[in-house]
Amino acid sequence: MTCAERQDWMLLYAIDGLDPIEQQEMRAHLDGGCPQCAGALAEAHATAGLLALASPAVMPPASVAQRLMARVQADVNPQRVEKAEDKPAPASKPKHSPRGRWRDWLGSDWGRLILVMLLSSVITYLVTTTPFTREGQAWKDNYYEKYRESHDYYRQLEEARERIRQLEADRVASERPQDP
Repeated sequence: MTCAERQDWMLLYAIDGLDPIEQQEMRAHLDGGCPQCAGALAEAHATAGLLALASPAVMPPASVAQRLMARVQADVNPQRVEKAEDKPAPASKPKHSPRGRWRDWLGSDWGRLILVMLLSSVITYLVTTTPFTREGQAWKDNYYEKYRESHDYYRQLEEARERIRQLEADRVASERPQDP
């Protein structure tokens, strides 16, 4: 499997959606230090984190909260079990807790935009400061140095060819019979 094919499966890998054998193969490849796949994995983790924000927040019915609290109470104090159906429903909707305000804010377009910008900044920072990037920069610098050297050799070759043409022209001119 090539890196391009692996990158197509990277989001599934990030959310544990691959079967165990594919998961093992992907982990082995990433442990090998492939910089392309490491970058794709970072992007996949960021995307997976944003998937939860893609849908609007939905408040569950009050009966769900009552049943949940009854189960928690039953686990904490098994002798004092009250059924959720025996309790009357609250007369008014409870005010938002600070946690609910955060959910409302993150559910807004501005909140999502700020969160995406923050996450992309963090990912960019992490990707650009990795050893792979430094090694890539060293490779790029070496490539440019070799390019400049080859360009210098090519220029010298062209100068030598021009000198040979000039010497040929001088030789041909000297071999011509001169008019008396």
